[in-house]
Amino acid sequence: MCSSSQKVMIVDDERAVVNGLRRLLGTRYDLRTAQSGPEALAALETEGPFALVVTDMMMPKMSGLRLIRQARELAPQTVYIMLTGNQDRETADRARDEGRVFRFLRKPCENATLIEAIEAGLQEYASRMAPTESKSAPSAPT
Repeated sequence: MCSSSQKVMIVDDERAVVNGLRRLLGTRYDLRTAQSGPEALAALETEGPFALVVTDMMMPKMSGLRLIRQARELAPQTVYIMLTGNQDRETADRARDEGRVFRFLRKPCENATLIEAIEAGLQEYASRMAPTESKSAPSAPT
């Protein structure tokens, strides 16, 4: 079983995308999927913490950006990646600025690119969660 530092959630309203990503990532990570923002928020509350959330931008009921904003209140240390078919630069800028998204990836996304982004996100999460060590010089042996 994977540790919580490897828990990843995929959020996309398109069942085919969710199923494809589950096949690609399900054996590599402790994976949870959601098909809407409200479903993802419920999972964050009941199944969290998650190290990483990969979300689509354009979904009914709740945009990916709105999901991230609300999710940050529940899971401030979680790393967020936006995966979207929207090619609008303004959307990417808003995701980075307002959502403080770690990476912004466009669909279709190469599998290797997505996995690389997830791995980088997991490393970022690990660094956020690592205890801060004193930067003082080590003590001399006695």
